[in-house]
Amino acid sequence: MNDDTIFSRQNSSASAGHHKAHRQSAVSACIHSLYRYLRPYGTLDAGQAKRVSDATARERGEFLIRSIRDLARVPDASGTTYRLRDVKNFGPKHVRRLAAIWEERGYSAGVIQKYFSYLRTLAIWIDKRGMIGDAGLYLKDPNRAKRIRIATEDKSWSAQGIDIETLIATVFADDQHVGMCLMLQSAFCLRAREGWLLRASKALNDDRTILHITEGAKNGLSREFPITEAGQIEVLDLAASLASPATGSQIPKRYTFTGWCNHFYYICRKHGIARKKKVVTHGLRHEGANDDYEELAGFPSPVRAGTVPFNFDKLKDHVARLEISKRLGHGRKQVSSAYLGSFLKPRNVDTTDTARANRETLLAEETPTNPDRTLILPD
Repeated sequence: MNDDTIFSRQNSSASAGHHKAHRQSAVSACIHSLYRYLRPYGTLDAGQAKRVSDATARERGEFLIRSIRDLARVPDASGTTYRLRDVKNFGPKHVRRLAAIWEERGYSAGVIQKYFSYLRTLAIWIDKRGMIGDAGLYLKDPNRAKRIRIATEDKSWSAQGIDIETLIATVFADDQHVGMCLMLQSAFCLRAREGWLLRASKALNDDRTILHITEGAKNGLSREFPITEAGQIEVLDLAASLASPATGSQIPKRYTFTGWCNHFYYICRKHGIARKKKVVTHGLRHEGANDDYEELAGFPSPVRAGTVPFNFDKLKDHVARLEISKRLGHGRKQVSSAYLGSFLKPRNVDTTDTARANRETLLAEETPTNPDRTLILPD
């Protein structure tokens, strides 16, 4: 090897190192500029009129940081990357590139819509309100941004051929706290977060017939869930015995909230409960919703029946849907269709499935193996 070759390789290596350092410097500078807005506005909604939940504030901040990194690190078809040095310079071309990345990754319509909502909030922060149009305008397939609110298939675990009791028992044997949370979700149609934060020893009313679901409830909307089986009481008693002495929740004292979130989904994935397997924890809500509907209405739900049952009754269907929506923590009867489907022929219904757009499936797909990550604002 002659001196010219050695010098050429050294020069090439030095150049590559310089570009990498420059890219990292730009990303760091842009993230630092983002904190100018996260500090005063990070815990507020887009209109800056009220606080958002801690989970939303954390997720939005982490998303914006991740987006800055994606722009700098994920090249487009021509090999171009976008290294912003100041988030104030965020513009339409960056929105288009991020949308292309999400589309390439196969994100669901619900996730894409949520991410666009976060970007619109950022646009307001940097005085560029109205800069971002409808999500479909930025996608190769505009239908990828459209959400369906009527289930077309049964998302419950049993529909995927899962023996629920056996799988939860297997998880429980591996990690009692994760298994306990799954039991709570199964018994009371809880969201994952609600199961984690439920204080089983204090959530029952005096005669043990009603479960009050408050901690972790979406948008802070508490609700009541009827106790109809002795097995539900047994689940609550077990949960109370395993609860953290410090908080009463199902999150062990050694975990931060984010650390527990990552651990929970790590254990779930370990046992095949993951989006890629088409078995997610939210499927337990679908399971309970469809089971309870059939018990209340007297005939199977649309996603389970396939066709209109011979004994279908419109009034019974209406009453059952109202009760299911109430139990799930939704204020509108129409939301039940996202779990149950509909016997009526839908009109102008989009074709993208939204059942996968909830917080826990996103975490199950995107959270690292088991790190304890937190979003920390620098001083």
